[in-house]
Amino acid sequence: PSSVDSYLSIRPHDVGHRCEGDRAAVHCESLRRRFDGCLGGYQRRDGDAGYLGHFPPATEIAMMISFAAVTSAVEADRLFAEEKRVQTCELLKGFTGKVSDAQASIQQDADHILEEIMASGKLEEVELAVHVLISAGMSTPSLRAAAVEGANIVNAGSWSFGAVCFILMMWVEHPAVHIIWERSCGGLWQVAPWIRIAQGLLWFALFVWL
Repeated sequence: PSSVDSYLSIRPHDVGHRCEGDRAAVHCESLRRRFDGCLGGYQRRDGDAGYLGHFPPATEIAMMISFAAVTSAVEADRLFAEEKRVQTCELLKGFTGKVSDAQASIQQDADHILEEIMASGKLEEVELAVHVLISAGMSTPSLRAAAVEGANIVNAGSWSFGAVCFILMMWVEHPAVHIIWERSCGGLWQVAPWIRIAQGLLWFALFVWL
């Protein structure tokens, strides 16, 4: 065969038709196992048939549920973004950048709040917090410090639930399935799924910590 596709098309029943002699047959079978395993087939090391990534029905259903969960998470991201847009529009309505110009449905409450702010001597800090809230979507001491240093904090408080779910599915669940059903590349590459899980868990730990 002269292409990867022709190698992938080789099966035990037609190895003899494509290769001449025992040595050629062994070579073709070796190539078939290498491509079928490393490119997605994940042939079982115990010799069980099941080329091109066939898994037990329960596992396939679990993976489909995971894909559905990721899709739902992406839709949730869209809804959250729309809600944030509406909230930002409300914050910017009549906003001049000055706390002293803020309006309220009950003017007495607005006057009382303004008096407390002025008495504390933290008017500039309050105005900075409002600016950070509008720009980043949230206001924390770290974000305010970054804003003071001139950092770009636009949407800094936003994150994608869909992206987190997808990364965990591909870097934790997917390799775990291959480990459970012993479908992975042979040789030293057997550790590949374990490395992927370690990377996925490390990424998630850093994501939560940061």
